[in-house]
Amino acid sequence: MGPASAAEPSTAGATPAVGLSSSVDEKRTKYVKQVTGRHNDTELHLAARRGDLAAVRRILRDVVAQMMETAEGAEEFEAVVNETNDFGETALMTAAEKGQLGMVAELLNYSNKASISRKNRSGFDAFHVAAKGGHQDIVQLLLSHDPTLGKTFGP
Repeated sequence: MGPASAAEPSTAGATPAVGLSSSVDEKRTKYVKQVTGRHNDTELHLAARRGDLAAVRRILRDVVAQMMETAEGAEEFEAVVNETNDFGETALMTAAEKGQLGMVAELLNYSNKASISRKNRSGFDAFHVAAKGGHQDIVQLLLSHDPTLGKTFGP
């Protein structure tokens, strides 16, 4: 879905980043949220935080493969991409906070206007998180996707 990047680290022997399981009661496979970390972060949050673009792409590719077959799957996919941790942060906000430009660019491929402007529990969206952290390149990237972000206020 997203543009190809330069060299990606090898994922051979890596443990799966997402849990995908088939329910006997359902005809299709369903995503199972794996929560780890101190703040109920998902694997997507953790990969975004550490700047592991290959893992984020693998997670999103696996989820797309399992969910995009139906309209309900598309809605579930959006919920997975926009899953929040205990602080109300999405993976996009986490990547913006950590200054992960490539990660933000990748996650924007799966984001819509509502998810880009979503606010965390402190009242900040990804734009304001990036601005607060001094990540001007991310601020510019977010503005290129939604110029109205600059007209919003923080908390």
